[in-house]
Amino acid sequence: MKPGWRVVDAPLEVIPLFQREDTAVVKMDPQNFIFEKDLKRLYFDVFLNERVEIELYEDDGESFSFEEGDFSLRRVLITRDKIEVESSRGGYKPPVREWVFKILEVEGRIREISILVDERDLKIPLR
Repeated sequence: MKPGWRVVDAPLEVIPLFQREDTAVVKMDPQNFIFEKDLKRLYFDVFLNERVEIELYEDDGESFSFEEGDFSLRRVLITRDKIEVESSRGGYKPPVREWVFKILEVEGRIREISILVDERDLKIPLR
């Protein structure tokens, strides 16, 4: 995208979202309060030009045990031809979850892929 001003028409009840290329937004299902529901899946909205690299942090969400290293930190790399998920670092082992990737490429192509993720390394080829 070229630098400069953008004018976007949007009705009052709609908030436009502007996202930089080669970034991702990680989301979960809505909840009214924490631990209302089990967290069964994570959603990754990926705005891809060349590569997106993120680190996903998780802990138990209720204690201070993260101060003693009881957390999970995972590197996630998304390119046009693969998704790589590194094994979890830290003492916390998150449960097996479904990760749903919605990959929006700069040219307009949209791909969706869903994978089950545990604590092991993963390398998923994309077409």
